[in-house]
Amino acid sequence: MKKFVRLVLVCVLFNFLYHPVYSQDMAKVAPEVCKVLQDTLNVKMTMVTLHPGDKLPTHTHPTCMVYFLTGGKLSETLNGKTTAMDFKPGTHLMVGPMPPHSDENVGDTDLIFLLVEIGQSPNLTAR
Repeated sequence: MKKFVRLVLVCVLFNFLYHPVYSQDMAKVAPEVCKVLQDTLNVKMTMVTLHPGDKLPTHTHPTCMVYFLTGGKLSETLNGKTTAMDFKPGTHLMVGPMPPHSDENVGDTDLIFLLVEIGQSPNLTAR
């Protein structure tokens, strides 16, 4: 019985320590650049406006679609590796769940994009 109690305590502690690091909602860690437009029915739509030099702290995403309203240069750090990417207005992409990463507008213009996250909205409702 003691082993079981220890195992449960270790699992609870692991979840408590691991969860905040792994699942950081972008709109919560960077509310100054993220505006949630819709968060319902397991879909969340966020408009992100990054001015030159703005950073998005470490965050994660469920499966998502991105549509760039303006073009610009975005630098992403994932697993300790930084990659710079150029986006043109109208660029769109879909990616699977994203592990912890951070982003920065390394260009000289505002970078504005819509992010539609699918599958982990806290406001899932049954109708």
